[in-house]
Amino acid sequence: MKIKLYIIFCLILLPISLLYGQIWPKFYGPINAYKNNRGIIEHYDKGFIFSSIMYYLNDSYNSWIVKTDINGNVLWKKTLVNNQDYVVPFGLAGAKDGGILICGALKSGSNNICPFVLKLDACGEKEWCKIFISNLAEDPCANDIKLTEDGNIIILLSFFGNFPYESIHLAKLSPNGELIWIKPLATKYDDPTSDAKIPLKLALTSQEKFLILGYGYWQHPWEPLGPYWIRSFYLKADTDGNEEWILPFSLTDTLFGKATTIFENDIGSLTGIGVNYTTKNDSVFPYFIKISLDGQVEDYKIINPRFIYPNIPSVGINEIISFDDFYYSFGSMPIERVTNFVSILDKDLFNKDSIFLNSALFINHGYANYSFIGTFDSKIIINDSYFPSPLPLRNEISLYKLNLNLEYDTAYTGNLTYDSLCTSGLQQSGFIYLDDCDIILGTENLSEIKSNDQNLIITVYPSPAKDHLSFTFKNAQQYQNLELKCFNMLGLQQSESISLKGQQQISMNTINWQPGIYIAVLYNEGKPVGKEKFIIY
Repeated sequence: MKIKLYIIFCLILLPISLLYGQIWPKFYGPINAYKNNRGIIEHYDKGFIFSSIMYYLNDSYNSWIVKTDINGNVLWKKTLVNNQDYVVPFGLAGAKDGGILICGALKSGSNNICPFVLKLDACGEKEWCKIFISNLAEDPCANDIKLTEDGNIIILLSFFGNFPYESIHLAKLSPNGELIWIKPLATKYDDPTSDAKIPLKLALTSQEKFLILGYGYWQHPWEPLGPYWIRSFYLKADTDGNEEWILPFSLTDTLFGKATTIFENDIGSLTGIGVNYTTKNDSVFPYFIKISLDGQVEDYKIINPRFIYPNIPSVGINEIISFDDFYYSFGSMPIERVTNFVSILDKDLFNKDSIFLNSALFINHGYANYSFIGTFDSKIIINDSYFPSPLPLRNEISLYKLNLNLEYDTAYTGNLTYDSLCTSGLQQSGFIYLDDCDIILGTENLSEIKSNDQNLIITVYPSPAKDHLSFTFKNAQQYQNLELKCFNMLGLQQSESISLKGQQQISMNTINWQPGIYIAVLYNEGKPVGKEKFIIY
């Protein structure tokens, strides 16, 4: 196997390489913060969008959404902030209209961590945002986001239910952000031999079914009262979010680890990738697994790290993409402090002893999150972290482009027009504030509220309020059994239910309420028919 080694001396090699059309890698980020990249997509105009988080010494977080041209030059940058200085993106997707979708976690007005979904329009401005609130959740997060062909939005949520019994939820939103459904998956109620499960990624099949992977904890089948052991898992759900199967890998063996990716292969089944934690010498071995469409293991192979690089005890493979006759994989290994690598693989993963054909190593790249995608012109883009120094707060967000020979690509010289779907003028860098997001309550299915001219409209006055509120209701006459409930940001009911009995207006004493954001929900015979947010200061 051939191995190429790239050791980056930024001040010496890069200026020389520019003379020969070499422009990669590119580096981004403020000097006084620890940077962690969170995802990258190729945008509709062949530029790139990437997200990253900045962690400062005062324990505050904010996040970047950065748009670059095809050669990695920054076109504009948005900073996501809120009053609690805690916004962490996890997933990124391009919308059908040229907009951008971001999901992650933020601290709400009650200082609790909540999953969020944000839609930016084609000009990079906030179109809408939603936060998910549950009174059962413990530090929940929106881990990943995907789009269906009809533009609906699928969100992978972790720890949104009663932990550890419901640690995976899947939510579906309409293109304008309205909740269609939210469902728990792989619950401990359904399988008492399992414990918590941590979902890491979401993928869509060609039939638009949902694949979820990560790691969780299961008991050995021969030790039903024993401890729970860490296992990779793969899960498939149908187009309505109903679980079809879950596969905890190798329950009958002592193979421990976590899943890192899954994809549809060329032979009508699924290929999963993960890492196996060995118990003898604390090494990490990658593995490949072939899974039938009904969730059965057809074959698997554990890879000795020496087949990738000599004398290395541990290797992880995190992503894989397909170009023509080969797979290209991305992973990391402990050379120097850490090293990321890209390998060319034979597509016959399970029938050949030697499947790693070539590798390129990138010294001092790693530790933090990464993204690894293919581009429209059959190139590879990697978004990771570069560590030029062992000192804290001394890393950079790194972006580099490779050709299929695993060499740094040259500058793209064609003519491209960027952000053509933005009709309001040239995009500007700036701030996106996430303190006024709409609320989706995990304890109440507000998606049943349909948009039409007969909706019951709630008006709250004043807002912000201090010691009293007035509610007025439009279209209330069409309902016979209206009931008003108010919830705080934890999804907990704040006041006694109030039966309206034909009333068009009521008042409420809020003098003992804590400052924060609340939501008023009107129910008719147990179903939500109207909602409105308000603020107490």
